[in-house]
Amino acid sequence: MSSGVSNCLIAASEGEGFGLPLIEADQHIPPIVARVIKALREVAGKHAYYFSGTHPNDLAAAVKTWLALHKMDQHPKSDSMPWLTWAQSANCLKEIIFDDQFYETGPDGQVPTHEVSRHDVEVGIR
Repeated sequence: MSSGVSNCLIAASEGEGFGLPLIEADQHIPPIVARVIKALREVAGKHAYYFSGTHPNDLAAAVKTWLALHKMDQHPKSDSMPWLTWAQSANCLKEIIFDDQFYETGPDGQVPTHEVSRHDVEVGIR
């Protein structure tokens, strides 16, 4: 994807497992409009505009809001979104398996897994 072709990436998946489209898109620095699901939130953190709902009108409203923010240059920017290489990801998995390091590493740093789960319950993410 070329950032000259589109204004943003819309990640409307209801079941994305790893957030790879966000990471791949970020290599080309487009802003991101993403559904509020755990995998996408973990990958993009504060570097995406989030929406919820499953009705087409929910997405339409989110895009309209994002376009207004974009016009004023107040939309979340993805150009500084951190991401892990495959080697870094493999090392994290190794630490979880062999060193009992049960932390989730997201764009905003490392958080114990139980804290992420508690926050998800508080905001309604399952």
